Amino acid sequence: ISDLNDQIVARSSTNLDVSDMKDQRDKDIDEMAKIIDIRYFYRSNGDAVIFTSGGRTMVDSLGVTLKHTSAGTMDSTLTHSGGAIDGIYVGTEIAGNDITNEIKGGEMKGLISLRDTTLPNLQSQLDEMASTLRDTINQIHNRGTPFPGLQSVTGSRTFVDSSTQLMYLDPTSSADDVTIAIFDANGNQQAATTLNTIMTSATFGTALSSRGVSNDWTIDQVASTLQAWLQSASGANLGSATASVNGSGKFTISLNDTSKYIVFRDETASTNGSTNQDAEIGWDADGDTNVDKTVSGFSNFLGLNDLFTDGLADNIWETNVLAKTFSSTAATLTFEDTTGALGNVSIAAGKTLAEVASTINTANLGVTATVVTDGAGSRLRISNDNGRSTTVTDTAANTLLTSMGMHIADVRVAGTLEVRSDIQTSPANISRGVMQWNSNLGAAGEYFLSAGDDTLSVALAASLTSNNTFETAGGILGGSSTFNEYSGSILSNNASKAATLKSNMDIQTSLTESLQVKSDTIRGVNLDEEMSNLILFQQAYSSSARVIATIQKMFDALERIL
Repeated sequence: ISDLNDQIVARSSTNLDVSDMKDQRDKDIDEMAKIIDIRYFYRSNGDAVIFTSGGRTMVDSLGVTLKHTSAGTMDSTLTHSGGAIDGIYVGTEIAGNDITNEIKGGEMKGLISLRDTTLPNLQSQLDEMASTLRDTINQIHNRGTPFPGLQSVTGSRTFVDSSTQLMYLDPTSSADDVTIAIFDANGNQQAATTLNTIMTSATFGTALSSRGVSNDWTIDQVASTLQAWLQSASGANLGSATASVNGSGKFTISLNDTSKYIVFRDETASTNGSTNQDAEIGWDADGDTNVDKTVSGFSNFLGLNDLFTDGLADNIWETNVLAKTFSSTAATLTFEDTTGALGNVSIAAGKTLAEVASTINTANLGVTATVVTDGAGSRLRISNDNGRSTTVTDTAANTLLTSMGMHIADVRVAGTLEVRSDIQTSPANISRGVMQWNSNLGAAGEYFLSAGDDTLSVALAASLTSNNTFETAGGILGGSSTFNEYSGSILSNNASKAATLKSNMDIQTSLTESLQVKSDTIRGVNLDEEMSNLILFQQAYSSSARVIATIQKMFDALERIL
């Protein structure tokens, strides 16, 4: 267009015909308008000046280059608002020249909306369903066991500092306990104890305070005490058994005995055979003696017998979907990763999500905070710059993280969720039954496992048709529904949007065609009008020819007379 401008101005100044050039320029402007929303006008010298609808100059004497560097790889955590996707720049590549959010129409707007809104919303919906499925099924699966138990287990929870991070057994009522039992290949009990029993006994290490808010069990202490009981002759008598937090920060247990199996059972009290019910586990992620989160089930807390795994590091945290009008309460946030404490950030009251993100980023702690759009609201997302597993906590008096629903991000879970690898290899490792109590076994009752027990299988099947709690995600409001109902909501929501867009496209196509016809009548060639003019010219020519012929006859007659 800029080149045609130069030629039109130059030829017009010497009174040369520029009709074809103007027609070509009009076509090019039409093509440009299909790509991006523009405004334009003509100067008296024939020059065309073009702006975006946001007022950015595209063509004015000289053309301006539009620049964008495509991402080498893409995943659902990368966003333009977070800076991971390059902008669309008019001229120099600086933030002030990024027109991505200014584009309001054309093919580019459609692609930007697809990339930054439509697909992320769908991704959020799928991630919410996948994460809820993972958490629901894993909680149930951790209540049971395959027959006759497991010989080695590795948890899914990552501990960034197991020497200082604490767990509390039933911090609310100090009653729940966890039975730890060893069975033979026939499901017969070989040894049994409770977590609170061994943790408060000097026999297996330094006696610690009992369960509840008064205890201070680090994850390493739990591992070392469990190992001591497993190896002790007065315990499980498995001299080669180990329990520890491995180099990846996972809680791991190995009996190293092919004839013995370990099983966990949460109960409402320490008495043998107490009611089987998830134990309440308080989780102190930063070791400040304040419970940061409560988890149901000891095995579920550690992730010792998960059915589904996602293989993701805990390096991204995010809030629930929050309203655009969100305002923070005052808080001091603490960040820590596998290298140690990263630092603290003080958040003042009354801050927007964008201001909270800016405050975190200004602290330069090795984490990056961004605000990402999700449906009609936004999320605050915090990522470790080095991809390390991270914890984000606040003090006991602070409620900011709770009010925001801050949690390990579920983004990308839908693309990585899978059945645990050993279960894929050996389906017999799936939990089918539970550890049961029989008061008639042994001297005073014993726990046992039954090969025909399908308690867990029934519970797993029932969970798929029971109501579960879903958070707001991708424009679908949170609430209680079954997995079938929620998946149906995803399909209907996106089908409705597709139908609406199809209808809008049909309307716009019809309008475009109508306007194109009107435009062509003004600046294009009207065949009917030109044919009419041609007929008039032909008739005029014929009349002129007859007049000339008549005059010629008159001259001939005059010559003969003379």
